[in-house]
Amino acid sequence: MTTKELIRAKIEQLKHYAEESKMEWINDGYNQNAFAEDCRISSFDKLLTFIDSLPDEPVSDDLEEAAREIVIKMHPCMKDCTILGDRLTRGQLMALVKAGAEWQSKKEQDIIETAEDHAFLAGANWQKEQMMKDAVEGEVCILPGRAAYVKEKDNESLKQYLLDHFKYGDKVKIIIVKEEEK
Repeated sequence: MTTKELIRAKIEQLKHYAEESKMEWINDGYNQNAFAEDCRISSFDKLLTFIDSLPDEPVSDDLEEAAREIVIKMHPCMKDCTILGDRLTRGQLMALVKAGAEWQSKKEQDIIETAEDHAFLAGANWQKEQMMKDAVEGEVCILPGRAAYVKEKDNESLKQYLLDHFKYGDKVKIIIVKEEEK
């Protein structure tokens, strides 16, 4: 059974309970409560439509293992069972659904964090490439008496770049990046 089928079955069950409750409210003359149940039923229908639009994917082994662990916590005697069966109470099923939702939320958060990390690194690499694309190579020269200057390898390219992009007196910031050893 797929995750989608499991969720769909649970929502259909909740919808059925709402429909039964609605009929009880109508029979007892509480139309306002029946209207509230109609709203719930409509919400369940919208959820089912949304679920039907999702792609199918099989239930993860991790999710089944999480469900099994919860059942064993509730019923230690089921530890050696290979099939969990249909012996679960409504509360136990709700606990399984909650555990499944928590598991899914954690999985999704892990995916989001991984995607954020990849996006950050890609952005950092892109930014470095942009910064370095017009970089001019040079060599640091230190003179006696602690005087220093940078000698450009291609003085003409730096001079042309400065003439093309700046005018006399422009304020600039210079970033010096040490070239990595090869």
